[in-house]
Amino acid sequence: HEFASILRVGGISSAFRSGLPVMEAEVAKAFTHLNVLNAPLAATALPHYPAILGTSVMLVAPLAVMSTAKPQAGAALSKETDSAAKESLVITTTSNRLVRFALGVANVAAGVLATSRCRNTTLLWHGLDALRLMVVFAVGGMWLTTGYYGQ
Repeated sequence: HEFASILRVGGISSAFRSGLPVMEAEVAKAFTHLNVLNAPLAATALPHYPAILGTSVMLVAPLAVMSTAKPQAGAALSKETDSAAKESLVITTTSNRLVRFALGVANVAAGVLATSRCRNTTLLWHGLDALRLMVVFAVGGMWLTTGYYGQ
């Protein structure tokens, strides 16, 4: 909801200038911390599939904004929304969940595409490939489950 209003105003950078409740330093810090999770994806996708990594990096930007957005002072909380969130244990917005799910799909896609490249290599490379695939699938699984469960 708030991310959509930021986009309507003219983008994330204009949100910083317009004084919307998004702190530039906090967003940059969140963007950096979330992109650490793209390291296994980079190790798996590059140099053959840079578009997957680029997509993932771009998906982290709105996630960083959504994760650092602060509620406006005096904002009324809906009792129905609050009780529904407590009952379902879903504490994130639908847009946040969709971004997380897309990040999971990007990681899993990179892993699946990398498995086709893992043929006809030495035993050492098989071991390294197994390690990087295991990590990229674990990160992808983390994004998929947090997207599904909304937590």
